Amino acid sequence: MAEYKFDLTPFNLQNTKVYTFQEAETVSQSLDRPVGTRENPGRSLLGNHVIDNLQFEAGNFTNRQGESESFGALTLDAVLMRVAQKKNIVMTQIAGRTGTVKELISDSDYVIQIYGSVQTLDGSYPEDEVDRLIEICKAPVSLGVVSPFLQLFDITEIVITDYKFHQKQAYENQQIFEISALSDTSVELLLNSE
Repeated sequence: MAEYKFDLTPFNLQNTKVYTFQEAETVSQSLDRPVGTRENPGRSLLGNHVIDNLQFEAGNFTNRQGESESFGALTLDAVLMRVAQKKNIVMTQIAGRTGTVKELISDSDYVIQIYGSVQTLDGSYPEDEVDRLIEICKAPVSLGVVSPFLQLFDITEIVITDYKFHQKQAYENQQIFEISALSDTSVELLLNSE
């Protein structure tokens, strides 16, 4: 087998590990684990390695007509997420002083951006999964979510603020989506009968 040498100096990659084909195959096989945790990412439907996944838990709600509606759980393997948070700070100007006095009041909600796609292997459009994702996006309730990445921020519930579905030319078996959401925390109210 031929051995190739690469000069990584122009790319500032001197400390980067370069694998041979045999080493890469060994690393690839060691990553073939079930989806579910950051340590055990597993593989997606297409066989590629999952960096992170997002599961929407099943739920239900009462619609405007007073009827109960429900939606099923959905796991998305091909997702990338961005989490941001602002601090709620009161800034007070004081005469004769440069700048302001800052008081930290609280943390605001996490702002979550979810980018991903739903796909099938047989070349057909993933209609069932897309329908379920649309039902989830339309649900007027806080949604339970499970994700190793979101767990880093203790996020287990989100409220979707907006969503987009994009068409992609020449990809009939794939639906691309973007979801914007805010973190949520359930609040239990106790009624005092006294």
